[in-house]
Amino acid sequence: MTAVDITRRLIGTSAILKDAPDAVGVDLNGIIRRLILFDTYILKTVRLREFPSLIAEVGFDETMQLLKSTAFEIECECAQIGQTGQTGILESRAIKGVLPPLSYTLSGLDAADHEKYVHDCLQPLHLIHGLTHKQVVRLKRAIVDKMVRLPQGFASRISAQATADVLKKQDLVKKSVAIAARRILGVEPLNFELSVHEIDSEDFHVETDLAKRFGIDVETRHKVVEQGLLGVAGLSSRFAEMEAYSALSGFIDDDLPLVYELLDFLVHSISPETKERQFRRVLEIAGFPDVAPAVSGKRVNIARLLEIRESDECREFRQWLPTIETISDTEIQERLDSLRAKLGNATQTGVGKALRFLVTSGIGIIPVAGQIAGLVAGAVDTFVLEKLLPKSGVVAFINNLYPSVFDERTDR
Repeated sequence: MTAVDITRRLIGTSAILKDAPDAVGVDLNGIIRRLILFDTYILKTVRLREFPSLIAEVGFDETMQLLKSTAFEIECECAQIGQTGQTGILESRAIKGVLPPLSYTLSGLDAADHEKYVHDCLQPLHLIHGLTHKQVVRLKRAIVDKMVRLPQGFASRISAQATADVLKKQDLVKKSVAIAARRILGVEPLNFELSVHEIDSEDFHVETDLAKRFGIDVETRHKVVEQGLLGVAGLSSRFAEMEAYSALSGFIDDDLPLVYELLDFLVHSISPETKERQFRRVLEIAGFPDVAPAVSGKRVNIARLLEIRESDECREFRQWLPTIETISDTEIQERLDSLRAKLGNATQTGVGKALRFLVTSGIGIIPVAGQIAGLVAGAVDTFVLEKLLPKSGVVAFINNLYPSVFDERTDR
């Protein structure tokens, strides 16, 4: 079986959570970037609530094209890790007894019936404005066909792994608790003490001097530590998910200190945000602001997007992005604007190929023709010409292909 290159697949969220309860928008720009930068994008959906906004942005037909693409998949799961040490309503906790403050249990939580969970997530799609019943049925079927599943027993496995990580990687726990303290207390705790002690195979107790250092009560101290533990658990879950799908997971900035602690020298290569950040940087340098299509008066042409992501130019662009982290904006601008790159693209046209024939056939010695051939500095060897004037997929992608993804809106 051929090994899957994990760096070419991404699982991540594209939901924009709003203030109103259950209101969810969609990060269309993020979806575009990820389809361009990765062979496969697995949408980690928030109960499928992104789809009404997606249809409002690009239309029903374009959404259906996206759902038919082999580059797009959907994860619709509710598996997660919770801290249940003080949750007496759980049967297992009721038997053992509720834990005191600063004692914890990390438990895997999941839907009892996954089919019912998906069914319930699909029902609000019937409320999408402007769709017929037949269209909703087609949409629901297409969404279900794109769903990928986590392995059976995933929630239990990640809770066991998270508990093991908490016990074995106490430096990581300490880093995560420090991040939680910064969020909750607004302070940067330095040189504080923290240790984790096993109670049994599921429960553990944490000792820390945070109360002494910051004068916080027991409840606040319990909450800070709990949030730190859930940070470690979330990281464990991310890596288990990456293994399950052979895909990168989209780390947010707050996760990165923990990732540095766990995989310090690998973090930049595994973080898809690094690619997306560099993509936005190149677009800004090239004069294409990263603004929502709806704001800019444009409509995303999904069919065109799916077409160009398979092009040689887009593949070359993907390969080039990781190499520019240490390159200045000025150097990138020079690359995009260079006559060398533009001439390289020109040599692939009909006129360009004729010019190549003149040069490689020695016709450059003839008056007039020689003047034309002088544009390529008198090169007469095909190999030299290829090196001097290579076709630049990067420039072609930025200057020609990427802008073609966006059409002028006609519904205004």
